[in-house]
Amino acid sequence: MTNKMDDQIVDQIFGNELILSKVLSCLTVKELLSSACRVNHFWHN
Repeated sequence: MTNKMDDQIVDQIFGNELILSKVLSCLTVKELLSSACRVNHFWHN
């Protein structure tokens, strides 16, 4: 009974970490793209 509960908690924690890492990687990609656009814009002016 307790093992089942522990497994669920562990699954939730790992699931949240996966979601967080995906969100973070998406954010960093957006950051890179926006900064690249800024640099590009800067060079063209």
